Amino acid sequence: MELLNPFWVTGFVDGEGCFSIQFVENKKYKLGLEVRPSFSIGQSKKSKGMMGKVAFFFCQGSQNIRSDKGLLKYEINHILSTIIPHFLKYPLQSNKKRIF
Repeated sequence: MELLNPFWVTGFVDGEGCFSIQFVENKKYKLGLEVRPSFSIGQSKKSKGMMGKVAFFFCQGSQNIRSDKGLLKYEINHILSTIIPHFLKYPLQSNKKRIF
C-alpha cells in the first residue's frame, strides 16, 4: 500500500479530524476518574480506501461503519505512541492546534 505523505495527513486531519477527551468514572483511579483521549476522522463510506490508507499510516486504530448514516469512522484511543509524536513533528496549522 502506498504510504501517505505525513504533511498531507496533517492537512487532512486539520480539516477532517477530531481530538476528544472522555472522563469515565472508575474507582481504580485515585480521583475516581479515568481520562480517555482519542483521535478520530469521519468520512462517507465512499472514502473507505482513503481511510484505510490513514489507518495504515498510523498502524493502529479501528474503522467502524455506521450503516444507518453511510458513515465511516476511524478512531485511535491510544494516542501517546503514534498520534502525539506525529503532530509534534508535523504540526497542525488551524485552530485545531490549540485543542491538540
